[in-house]
Amino acid sequence: MSTFLIPTVAESPTVPLLVAGKAMGFGRSATYAMLNRGAFPLPVIKTANGKSRVPTAALRRILALDDHLETEPTDPKGTQ
Repeated sequence: MSTFLIPTVAESPTVPLLVAGKAMGFGRSATYAMLNRGAFPLPVIKTANGKSRVPTAALRRILALDDHLETEPTDPKGTQ
């Protein structure tokens, strides 16, 4: 099993479709099948050269990689 890192938005505003699919556990065929049905769970951007890319922010959000940035700290005792 290979390991790969999902870039930050600053590193790459979009990622290739297959990278996004792989990060969510989908194989190549399943990724393209969902794309063709309009059922891919993230927005897909078609580039001028016909490539499909996914916004990095959307991918990181669905994978909960940036949750710590979006939530406010809570009081451990439950009082605010």
